[in-house]
Order: sequence, then structure tokens, then C-alpha cells
Amino acid sequence: MAEFITPDKEEFVKRLVVMVYAKAGIGKTTLAYRLAKSGNIVFLISTDKGTIEASLDPSQFKNRLAIAKPKAGKDTTYIQSLRDTIDGVAGRIEALSKKKIPPSKIWVVVDTATQMQADLMTEARKIDIKHPGARSNRDEFVRDITTQIDYGINLAMMNEVMSSLMDLPCNLYITAYEKEDKDSSKGNRAYYKPQLSGQARDRFEGAADVICRLEVGEEGERLLKCNPTAVIYAKNRGGKLNDVEEPDLAKLWNKVFAEPKPIATPTVASQTETTESKTTESNKENSNG
Repeated sequence: MAEFITPDKEEFVKRLVVMVYAKAGIGKTTLAYRLAKSGNIVFLISTDKGTIEASLDPSQFKNRLAIAKPKAGKDTTYIQSLRDTIDGVAGRIEALSKKKIPPSKIWVVVDTATQMQADLMTEARKIDIKHPGARSNRDEFVRDITTQIDYGINLAMMNEVMSSLMDLPCNLYITAYEKEDKDSSKGNRAYYKPQLSGQARDRFEGAADVICRLEVGEEGERLLKCNPTAVIYAKNRGGKLNDVEEPDLAKLWNKVFAEPKPIATPTVASQTETTESKTTESNKENSNG
């Protein structure tokens, strides 16, 4: 039987799951680097190789940023590489917990979920369902086009990855590319959302506490749009975020988990003091009169 833990216990992990989507090159990965620069420990699982910023000045990320690039090889599949990567991250987080590093200061980043799903779909098409474990069948496509079978395999893989990520006792930041849909019922108005397909999109979006669109402002500044509108998909679980927020995930965390301001509750003593104060003021006015 699972053990119940109340939110006031130290073992209860305050963790934030954030998804940010945008066009390529807007700055999704930069948000992960900003986390490391501000004193957080970041494990970046890079699926589309957007790591040039880290290589320009590695010294600024010393002991705060580790990057893994899962890939299929001669003796392993892409999904197995992802499994091994997440297992490795879990081991590192356990070691950090022994050093008393709080989970709130640890972030695992998947950059991007869109590319990860595409790579897993490619692998799905190489699996012969009659012999799914045969490595010799992973070198060539078994099916020339993507079929319903491949979507089913892809969904199972994406669910497995997301479940493994959610088991990690830390914050999670997932990036995705942007998809533009047209709403014919509203004059083909554009509608923007994360570029993930099928039920895997529901799994990833459902797990997220916050989903934001990263945009470029009129003066070139980056903005996070955190609440849904007629043209963008967004999610603000808990309602702590404004429509527009600064693109800083550490500040988002602080805002989401900010302690509510105590509300002063009148007591018998305070009411007595108030009555006495009013009586004194009334007596003064009478004497002055």
C-alpha cells in the first residue's frame, strides 16, 4: 500500500511541471540555461541538439548543468537510450538529496518533446510487431508509411517516458515547438498550441502545471503568455500567474509557491482594544468641546 504524506511534511516535494512552446530559435533552451545561471542544478535531456549556448562559455555552468543526448546505436534503441538517461538522472538526484540539495533547486529539462516524439515515431516504424525484440529489425523500416500501429507504439513509448519523468523528485521543464491551426468557424483565425500529436499530447499537457507560449514582444523582448486566449493554448493551474510573465522559470516557481499573506482575524482582545480606543477618543472630543 502506498504511504500517505501530508503537504506539511518535509518529504512532500514542491515540484513544478512547466511546458513552454514556441517557434524554433525564440529562446526555449535559453530558459533552461538561465535556471543554471541562477543557482539551480539542471539536467538537460537534449533531443534536437540545441546546446550551442552552453558550449560558448562552459565555465558559467560549472557543477550546475549536465547535458545528455539520447540516441540509438548499434546495440541499443532510442527508447532504451532514453530509459538509461532518465535512470542516470534519477541516480544523480538521489546523490544530491544526500547532500541536502532541496528538490526545488533541481530541474530536469526535455528539449524538445516534439523532436523526441518524432524520433520515437521513426523507431516505431522499424519495429516488426511479430518480432518486436529483434535488433536486426531495427535497421530498416518495416512499414513505408506511418500506420495506426506506429501511433499505438509511439503512444506507449511517450507514456512510458512521461511516467518516468514524473517519478523524479524534482521540477520538470518540457519544451515543444509551436503548431498553428486555423479555425474555420472564426474566419480562419490562427490558434497556437504545442506541437505534439495524438493522445501523447494529452498525456504531456495533462501532467503540466503551467503551459506558456514564448513570444517576442514589440521591442524584441521575450514574454511568456500564461493564460489561455482566443488565439493561444495555455494553462495556469492554481491561477498564480499573470497573463504575461517574465521568461524566468525560477521566478515562476517562486510565484506559484509563494506563501499566501496571512489575513488578520479580529480577536476578543483586539476588539476590546478598539472599543477602548474609540471611548478614549470620544472622551477627548467631549472635553475639548
